[in-house]
Amino acid sequence: MNYKDKIISAIAKEACESISGRVIRSLRQMKQGLQSGADSPLENLWDEICVQVKGKPSSMWNYCLETARQLIDGEVSRLSGETRQAIWLQSGAGCEWCKDADNACKLAADCDSAEIDDYILNKFVLPAAKRWNNKRIGKYLEKDL
Repeated sequence: MNYKDKIISAIAKEACESISGRVIRSLRQMKQGLQSGADSPLENLWDEICVQVKGKPSSMWNYCLETARQLIDGEVSRLSGETRQAIWLQSGAGCEWCKDADNACKLAADCDSAEIDDYILNKFVLPAAKRWNNKRIGKYLEKDL
């Protein structure tokens, strides 16, 4: 990885970590319409996502993912074009685009926002959910053992 790529990667990582933190805060504030049930110790959508990532998927998993993607997309839409491009260049599609020698001196003007959203979801938000623990999540996971 050359110096320019390291700078682009660092800018992208910083933006993704910041977006991930804001999305997690938003998910923690979502306390209505939870699918885990009235007797559940889980108190917000982030708790439910954490439990599902840890191996207890529910029929509402797609709803959880779509909600997270929408939050991510809202955050990404506020980024500068250059920062969006930096993130996109870290994604699978961006990496493939970089392999094409004809693209070496072009801007990635047509970077796909869905690719960016999925990259942040899969590389930052969901791994954070896998690492996240609290008493409510532990209690919920223990009850099914």
